[in-house]
Amino acid sequence: MSFKNVTWQTRLMIFTVCIFFTSASYTMCVPFLPVYLLELGAPEASIEMWSAVVFSSCFLIAGVMAPIWGKISDIKGKKSMAMRSAILLCLTYSCGGIVTAPIQLLGVRILQGFANGYLPVILSIVSSQSPREKLGTSLSFIQSAQLVGTVSGPLIGGTLAHIFGYRASFIIAGCFLAIVVLITYLTPVDEPESARSTERSSIFADLKYCFTKRSICEILAMVFLFNILWSRSPPPLRRWDECS
Repeated sequence: MSFKNVTWQTRLMIFTVCIFFTSASYTMCVPFLPVYLLELGAPEASIEMWSAVVFSSCFLIAGVMAPIWGKISDIKGKKSMAMRSAILLCLTYSCGGIVTAPIQLLGVRILQGFANGYLPVILSIVSSQSPREKLGTSLSFIQSAQLVGTVSGPLIGGTLAHIFGYRASFIIAGCFLAIVVLITYLTPVDEPESARSTERSSIFADLKYCFTKRSICEILAMVFLFNILWSRSPPPLRRWDECS
């Protein structure tokens, strides 16, 4: 069963909501990550290092894997990659609520990095199925949902942790991501066979092409610097009893 006769506007709104929740999931643990690590048994003397490694490992793996997932999506299809990313993100975030040691939480965050790829695939789907004259508007909706989701993630995570506890917040977030999986599965995506890559160039050849094109390198450099400045996280907060 799937939605039939979905217009591009409806598909855009559906994917905008999905991008919001998937983007928020990456940063939901920010408010309580140091305290959660202490609860799991992380040494108090090195809690800053544990917080930095656990938080950044997800994005490091995601950055390394992004070109690989993009190449696979060109071959296997975009919707299959969107489903892979959504399912892995749902499973790994739910596992965050059942871990019993800091190293296990680190492993979960690394697996979340491997779940990367939902946003680029959805951007590709939206750009290929929106009218040319509405392409800028469509992409701006998706990018805005990604930014708002990333910024709102700590607020959502902190609120859930305050009301239900640290572990329950992971499980609840996993349930919302399960809804994203279902919506992604039911939303039809027109993906003709001709749209898939027929040439089997290697990923190294693709990377070489990107880094030898000056215009692409300039864009990559600007995006890299923007993300460094925009996504800086504050240092872990000390417990109140240490400050008083």
